[in-house]
Amino acid sequence: MISKNSNQLLEKKYLDFLNSQEVYSEPFHNKLGQLNNYYLPICEKIFKKLSKKRIKIIGLTGGQGAGKSTITQIIKLIFEIKYNFNVTFFSIDDFYKTLRERETLSKKVHPMFKTRGVPGTHDTKLLSKIFNDLGKKNFKSVYVPRFDKSIDDRFPKSKWQKISNKSDLIIFEGWCVGAKAQTKKQLLKPINILEKNVKVKKILITSSTVSSASIISNYNFKKTKHVYFPIDSDFFMNKFIKTWKPKVVFFIDSEIWPNFIKNLYRKNIPIILLNGRITAKSFNRWMIFKSFAKEIFSKINISLPQNLQSAKYLKRLGAKNIKIAGNLKYFGEPKKIIDNKIKVLFKNRVIFCAASTHFDEENKIAKAHIDLKNSIPNLLTVIIPRHTHRSKSIMSDLNNFGLKVVSRKTKLKINKDTDIYLVDTYGEALKFYALSKVSFIGGSLINHGGQNPLEPARLGNFILHGPHINNFYEVYTYLSKFKNSFKINDEKSIKKIVLKKINFKQKLKIKRKLYRLGNLILKNNLKYINKFI
Repeated sequence: MISKNSNQLLEKKYLDFLNSQEVYSEPFHNKLGQLNNYYLPICEKIFKKLSKKRIKIIGLTGGQGAGKSTITQIIKLIFEIKYNFNVTFFSIDDFYKTLRERETLSKKVHPMFKTRGVPGTHDTKLLSKIFNDLGKKNFKSVYVPRFDKSIDDRFPKSKWQKISNKSDLIIFEGWCVGAKAQTKKQLLKPINILEKNVKVKKILITSSTVSSASIISNYNFKKTKHVYFPIDSDFFMNKFIKTWKPKVVFFIDSEIWPNFIKNLYRKNIPIILLNGRITAKSFNRWMIFKSFAKEIFSKINISLPQNLQSAKYLKRLGAKNIKIAGNLKYFGEPKKIIDNKIKVLFKNRVIFCAASTHFDEENKIAKAHIDLKNSIPNLLTVIIPRHTHRSKSIMSDLNNFGLKVVSRKTKLKINKDTDIYLVDTYGEALKFYALSKVSFIGGSLINHGGQNPLEPARLGNFILHGPHINNFYEVYTYLSKFKNSFKINDEKSIKKIVLKKINFKQKLKIKRKLYRLGNLILKNNLKYINKFI
């Protein structure tokens, strides 16, 4: 147990640290609540898991700007004060190969190796040596490299981090820590229309997060390659284009990279905005720099927005060749993904799903569940939060309602008394939609704009949503037209609709329409795309 004095010291240093990191536009919220409900329990779990290990190492990953450095500092603080650990931390960014080493690789292997960040540009041998040196019984001082991004090279050894004392805990953070490489087998089979197109020689998919890269790695691409998108600077974009030599470039949804567009335009490379989406919020931000926006959007060869509203915004932002091709999110096979283990787990239970939920929406779902149980005694409510890192606080809130909750991560069995099944894992929502008849889609009872309801709709679910659906207004309107989506405002209206629809099968009409509409929209988009391929 942490003493009262240690607890006070921890809280003081924690708050001092957050205050030093805080900016006016993005303040930290519920600071002590985060410490007590999130960071301290996490560190306690880490401590128990690491207590038996000789070398104690934590790997921390996340996308750029996700907060890795901040969280690392907080974990370090907790372990130093609560557990009296000597903590060392360093970043994968400091282990880039030297500029000279990367230049040599770019000449011998591939030009892209000159640009730090791609796989193969880290000095893994040096990293392994440092880990080994830090874990030696006869520990001596260890020097950890530091990388200067302003010169794209390492600092001289005189400026490296010196670790003089043996470490009780090592924290290693970086945006690709733990990422797995694709197997050769995964790259053999073409899986989409563009892959099968003989005119298309190579497809390059870019993303900026490890999670999106891992999703792409699950597919068996033959001539499609994934790379992490570099920093959108004139220098890096120019290098990127010279390396990959694209014939045509697609920007998807709302991803707009100004320096990339400028460099593509200068080299006469066609630019296509595919499934374009401009919200009122993003439009207003662009309009602050109206002349700059027009300079960028006017360089796009063809814009294929999702809907009329996005088309109007694009026109005002300077886009010239605009064709409303439809929302590609409608495209998808209405296949049920039945997981027999889950089916057995949910045996004899009536399932109601609440997916992509945000803060406070779970409380409304809990109240609705309590009311519904009087009419449906064997009801099991499945909650799939948008952000799984909130699972602990969600569990706490649900328990306060007197509900019996089972977390998916715990792999505990449910019983007849289980009220809520909390899915705190990623990528499994389809499995639960397949067993449900009614789903609430979150981000809609709060002013967030709502989440995409098409996946559960295609899998035979009636859809419930709150009043805030501006992100997918057109989709919800379409579903409502066929009496497949219903607006709710509180737990009472949730109960009313669930009782009406929980025992009814969704009409095949809407599923067929979604399938046909999706294929039509795909063909419509390909009609315009094919002109540039």
